[in-house]
Amino acid sequence: MLKQYSQKEIEEIFNSLPKELQETIVSVETANKIKKIASENQLNNIQANTLAKCIGRILMGLLKTEYLTQILQAELKIDNPKANRISQQIIRLIIAPVQTFIREKNAVYKNGSYNYQNSKITPSPEQTKPIIEGNIVDLSNNKNK
Repeated sequence: MLKQYSQKEIEEIFNSLPKELQETIVSVETANKIKKIASENQLNNIQANTLAKCIGRILMGLLKTEYLTQILQAELKIDNPKANRISQQIIRLIIAPVQTFIREKNAVYKNGSYNYQNSKITPSPEQTKPIIEGNIVDLSNNKNK
């Protein structure tokens, strides 16, 4: 299940985004692309709304595209091949054109955690992954060693 954020948290993150990402998130063009993806993949209205939420979270840096297929499979309750097809469409049509801005804003996923330059929001534990160094796995994600 996706982590729930308050309206204030979403606004704080949104306002700290580069203008290009803000425009992408609220654009009619992005909404039309999401509608097209949902229609082509026979998603119902609830699934389409969840899809839009997942895409918004990726654009805001709250989810990693690396996990998009698994997230869609769980959140939309669809099989893996369908989730993979939808993920590829999202990345190609929506994420790829603004990927540079996502990287610049969020430093993507660096050393086991997201780096929000202007935000106090941190991802939930299920949104992070263990750091693997050699044959030792650090599950704490503590970088102060």
